[in-house]
Amino acid sequence: MMQHLLRRLVFDVPLLNEHTKMPLKLLTNHYERCWKYYCLAGGWGSYGAASEEELHLSRKLFWGIFDALSCKSYDQELFKLALPCLSAVAGALPPDYMESNYMAMMEKQSSMDAEGNFTPQPADTSNVTIPEKLDYFISRYAEHNHERWCTEKISSGWSHGETMCESSKSHPLLKPYKSLTEKDRDMYCCSVRESLKTMLSWGWCIDRSREGDPASLHNKSRRISQGSQLSFEGAPAFTPRPIDMSNVTLSRDMQSMAELLAENYHNIWARKKKMELEAKGGGSHPLLINGYTVSRGPKSQELDTPAIEKRFAYTFLQKLIAYVEHAHQHMMDFDVATRRKGEKIPHEQQIKFFGKVVLPLVDQYFKNHRLYFLSTVIHPISSGGHASNKEKEMVTSLFCKLGVLVRHRISLFGKAVVPNMQLCFHELIWLKSWTLALVFMCLTETLFIGMCSSST
Repeated sequence: MMQHLLRRLVFDVPLLNEHTKMPLKLLTNHYERCWKYYCLAGGWGSYGAASEEELHLSRKLFWGIFDALSCKSYDQELFKLALPCLSAVAGALPPDYMESNYMAMMEKQSSMDAEGNFTPQPADTSNVTIPEKLDYFISRYAEHNHERWCTEKISSGWSHGETMCESSKSHPLLKPYKSLTEKDRDMYCCSVRESLKTMLSWGWCIDRSREGDPASLHNKSRRISQGSQLSFEGAPAFTPRPIDMSNVTLSRDMQSMAELLAENYHNIWARKKKMELEAKGGGSHPLLINGYTVSRGPKSQELDTPAIEKRFAYTFLQKLIAYVEHAHQHMMDFDVATRRKGEKIPHEQQIKFFGKVVLPLVDQYFKNHRLYFLSTVIHPISSGGHASNKEKEMVTSLFCKLGVLVRHRISLFGKAVVPNMQLCFHELIWLKSWTLALVFMCLTETLFIGMCSSST
């Protein structure tokens, strides 16, 4: 329907300036009229159903407007136009909509230029400094990487030789890490150092998970290295001993971060290779393609996050709960009794966004999709999907957190917000009365399993 126009509006409308008022009205009218086209699996009569890209663009449009509005100073006219647009888009998007692997891959291709050429864009780590306490880790991990590489080479039939030879499978670097030249050791350290800098630039905090005596660790490492050195010099064969990581399990977040690091490392290499080729007058390389294709290949993205957590409704509920918690914290930071007349209310912009946008959006969203939250596998009452138990628990949590917020200084939001709060509560109470029994059964079962496991 509006696929070509949406590709433009998804970037232009979130700017929320004076030129976006007409597009906001246009989008509101479109999604209110054509919600069946987007929401229903069977589509909207002769118009058919929305394509994967149209759903992807609609989701991107919603979060673009929502996030931009949350950072913008209150403008009555703009907020009045943006709220119906958000409600219309959220009402049209299927609650159980999840982006396919293809659309996630398309989103990754932001490193393509206008002509479709790959332009590597690794993370900017120019202003990142690695703490000195990580120097020992960098050295140890570089040694581990070398020994792991040696293990793979030796298992493939390679052995040490003065020069590298493919036919005889000999390589001069197949020797203990301590026997490498400074330049070769630095090659390993640079890759580890760059990975750490990238993690720090992404906001990760790197610290020891277990405390220990650095001196004893250093001595232990030294003994292992010396053993490897003697083995290499005193015997015809070198036996690498990389650290055994078979019992180490990564969390889901760390798995995702590891794949992003692999993609970023590919982008670093690709940018360097592209500069080398341009300096020679041009050329190409088979691996000068988007890192997503190289690092992931056909592997499913379901490994990154469970399917339920990728649903639009789950993400939306998660963000709503976070906003309610932030609003409650803002209330606790403010003391009405001690405020002097005319003194500005702290967090006023966030409070107005919560009262003018979040609350009415909650009310409208549950009105549009109440059947999704009331349906079950056994008793489906809608043509679409049904909410998971986790999503229903989140609805109950949202209700309880809003109840706590009301008990604390609801007057701060102003009289105009009270009707929005009443409507929001009315819809949540109606939903809660139907879903509470199911949620309670789910929680009871979880507690029972926990008690059984703890008693064994």
